[in-house]
Amino acid sequence: FFFHFFFLFRILLLGLKLGSVAMLRLFGEAQQYAWGKIGENSMVAKLVETGIPDFKVEKDSPYAELWMGTHVKAPSHISDNGERVPLSEYLQEHQEAMGSIESEDGQLPFLLKVLSINNMLSIQAHPDKDLAKVLHQRDPENYRDSNHKPELCIALTDFVGLCGFRPLQEISQHIKSYKEFTTVLGDITVAKFNSEMKLGTEMSQKHALQNVFAAIVHAEQNLITVQLRALKCRLEKEDEDHLSTLEKYFLLILNQYPDDVGCFCLFLLNIVQLQPGEAMFLGPNIPHAYISGDCVECMACSDNVVRAGCTNKYKDADTLISMLNYDPKSAKDQLFVPIVDNHVTTFAPPVNDFKVQAIKIEGEETATIEAESTPRIVLVTKGKGSVSISEGDIVTAETGYSFFVPANVKLIASTSTALQCFIASASLHNQ
Repeated sequence: FFFHFFFLFRILLLGLKLGSVAMLRLFGEAQQYAWGKIGENSMVAKLVETGIPDFKVEKDSPYAELWMGTHVKAPSHISDNGERVPLSEYLQEHQEAMGSIESEDGQLPFLLKVLSINNMLSIQAHPDKDLAKVLHQRDPENYRDSNHKPELCIALTDFVGLCGFRPLQEISQHIKSYKEFTTVLGDITVAKFNSEMKLGTEMSQKHALQNVFAAIVHAEQNLITVQLRALKCRLEKEDEDHLSTLEKYFLLILNQYPDDVGCFCLFLLNIVQLQPGEAMFLGPNIPHAYISGDCVECMACSDNVVRAGCTNKYKDADTLISMLNYDPKSAKDQLFVPIVDNHVTTFAPPVNDFKVQAIKIEGEETATIEAESTPRIVLVTKGKGSVSISEGDIVTAETGYSFFVPANVKLIASTSTALQCFIASASLHNQ
């Protein structure tokens, strides 16, 4: 009896190793950046507290990100035969677990994160691979690798971000409605914008957007300061119920980043409001910023960020102006539409670095996720149940638990109550 109990206990907690195939508990790394939500208000804190033994949440500390993967900045560890081992080290010794991913140093092509955002992140974009190589060669201190960094953001709670340029008609209306914004742009830029709009061609629209964005980020700081404060003073005299969504977020972000040029970018970029389960894809050269909320984020492994506002970090306005995608779209058009198949919702952006599957089951339900040729990371964000693989492993799955799953095995998730989890993997079919 004792042997049987001990055997079952190891299956539930560590995963049963059968030959070269194992599903193992994974332990990510929490990042306590100042912009993160505080204490138990942070989804990151809640997940880490339940998912990592002996981790204690400090009620007054920020918990911004949870990283799961092999990124050298915050590498995850696995539990292998009761010992904590860096995931990359384990993969170097178990290349069969990598499947079709070729990496002698055990590096996964994707990084899975959870973000809990209290204060807005920087106005930014990520370069494509060609530009990333140029930036890394030219300025390796600020661009530390030569990879691109496409990102997928899936909301866990009500989530707000900026993404892509607004339709020109909206920007034109802002020029007419906000004299402070118009003053910063200047008469010449406004005249060019109106002229390009009248032409109505795709190229003229892009020129119009690039000109106004450049005028904003290159404006003199004194002009920015005076006009931001003037607009703030004017809006604060209004009844709060009469303020538009744009005006409310303008005041919120100006309070977080006083006198920052990035506050005027709200008049150019879409404010995208996501409900839990909704997503947006941030491809190369797409201007964006996260404002508030909790999300699951998956990305290619890179640190390349080009910034121009709402940050104390290095800004590279000229590079950002030259690289951005100036295709105007509505906020609704920024939503990424997944494929839904019963209990499995698949978010597969047009990149080969990653995809994400969201699993949601309730009651006496089971979801089967077919085998893939690449390894996967599983994160449980809500509920309790179990996850097993086709080779026989079975592990308990509770809120905050994460697992490494080797290539070429089927996953089966089940519960008697409710279970929600996210599965990240490479997406080589997009090559």
